[in-house]
Amino acid sequence: MRALAERLMQGADFSRAYRLLPHALDLALHSDVAKEAFRGWLRGSLPADSSPKERAALSVRALQLLGDRRDAKIAAMLATDVDALLSAENMRVRRAALDVMRLDGLEPPADRVKRLLQRDPWPEVRGAAALATVRISEASASDEIERALSRRLRREPDPLTRASVAEALGSRGSERSREALRRAFEKDEHHHVRAEAALSLGRLCDDASLSALTRAVRRLGSGQVDEGPLVVGLAAVTALARLAPPDLQKRIAPAVADGVSEVLVNQVKRRLEAVERAGKTCSR
Repeated sequence: MRALAERLMQGADFSRAYRLLPHALDLALHSDVAKEAFRGWLRGSLPADSSPKERAALSVRALQLLGDRRDAKIAAMLATDVDALLSAENMRVRRAALDVMRLDGLEPPADRVKRLLQRDPWPEVRGAAALATVRISEASASDEIERALSRRLRREPDPLTRASVAEALGSRGSERSREALRRAFEKDEHHHVRAEAALSLGRLCDDASLSALTRAVRRLGSGQVDEGPLVVGLAAVTALARLAPPDLQKRIAPAVADGVSEVLVNQVKRRLEAVERAGKTCSR
């Protein structure tokens, strides 16, 4: 069976290569033929007679398979091809490569990721780059990455990308990050960004945001609540639960008071219970 698979991989056209990708990955640690085929499809250099669009599709599928396996030995095959994949012409390849960079055992190249965060023309790639910064442990790059994220949160025109940036800033600990997130939570025009900023402020145990978070929670008890205030308010509940101020129950009381819909009250309670079960409250 292995010999047959290896023969099929050699010289495979696009259609056959796409079907063989999972099998090539299975055999890559034990077969030089399978490893070479998989890496060629991953890099977008094979099949030679396929179109750029087809080779990009193979690269994306190979990256997705690597991400699904979460196998450190298999993921190590990616290390030598990271720069090429992050500079690929096709944006789907760049985005998929950034997503895989979040796997354990892989260290995203700080300069390349920062460049994509700042300059890539596609918002999907900028958002993926923001999330990939969480995996960068290089101490010398930390300050630059944080500044780049803070600027991107202010200047990014796409709200979903801003939300990804806000999530990434939640893994930082400096006052710069906290200030950027406070500003986004109170001033951003899109509720998904505000909600993600609230969650990040909770992760950072930012006591300075207690008042703003409390106001968002109390809006949940003000009658008919539109989608935006609902999403932001529930995220603020999670953030307050993480912060765990001594008067937490008083702060959330309007959101669970008589007259508030049972559905909403249950959502608030589930948020509180989820944080308690996870044991992720801030120590004081």
